[in-house]
Amino acid sequence: MGKLAMPSLLAQALSPSIGAILIEWGGTDAALRLLAALACLNLGLVGLLWVTARRG
Repeated sequence: MGKLAMPSLLAQALSPSIGAILIEWGGTDAALRLLAALACLNLGLVGLLWVTARRG
């Protein structure tokens, strides 16, 4: 279980630091744009997974 949880736990641990650096570098607008882009990417990948799973 630890090996499966490791990527998620690393992302949770690094997110505040990466977010702070992004806000300092590009401001809040850049941080929100990146989060929106990642959310859209996530939706696209979930849709692709859903279509792939329905075929099998």
